[in-house]
Amino acid sequence: MDKAFPGLNDANKRSQLLGFIDGKIAKAERGDSFKDEGDVRDLLRDLRDMNDKTVDLPEEVLVSEFADGAFAALDPFSNIIWPSDWEEFQKTTKGEFSGVGIQIQTDETGNLKVVSPLEDSPAYKAGIKPDWIITHIEGKAAKWISLNQAVKQITGPPGTPVKLTIKDTKGNVKDYTLIRDTIKVASIKGWIHRPAVDGITSSIRITRLATSV
Repeated sequence: MDKAFPGLNDANKRSQLLGFIDGKIAKAERGDSFKDEGDVRDLLRDLRDMNDKTVDLPEEVLVSEFADGAFAALDPFSNIIWPSDWEEFQKTTKGEFSGVGIQIQTDETGNLKVVSPLEDSPAYKAGIKPDWIITHIEGKAAKWISLNQAVKQITGPPGTPVKLTIKDTKGNVKDYTLIRDTIKVASIKGWIHRPAVDGITSSIRITRLATSV
């Protein structure tokens, strides 16, 4: 955080901004502010001005945190689709994308880990397995890259190649040149039928949790 936002290194300025935010929260909890949208606009303007005088975070950070905090107070199904999330959202709603067919996650050590190959995809046919680590994408190190960066580098037009260097669970490293294809994505991977309780039968559906490329 300190490297991404150098202004946070100044403890005094950081304290000033936090004190301002705490004061506004206390005022809101007393119920003597934020009665209409004009009050919210004034708050955002004051927050931006205080930020500019102190830690100088990018305005996008303020907007993102403010919006996410506001939506968190709603029901668990309401959320904002930010531009960085749009591609993954499109996969979920359209049910297909162009890539190699791997569900990926980053682990606690920054590795890009295979969660599962998607059935009948180029990755599946190449024999790539869960828990293997993608160490390089087109010869460039993949450790500590974000999932959004991985998506941009691995996905692409159907029929085009991408080279992934992958380490298996035994430590063996191998290059895989995969030809991208149109991947069909099932939003539900399966279900578990549970015994009836008080005459009511329930099921737990298992949904896709990882990012697909």
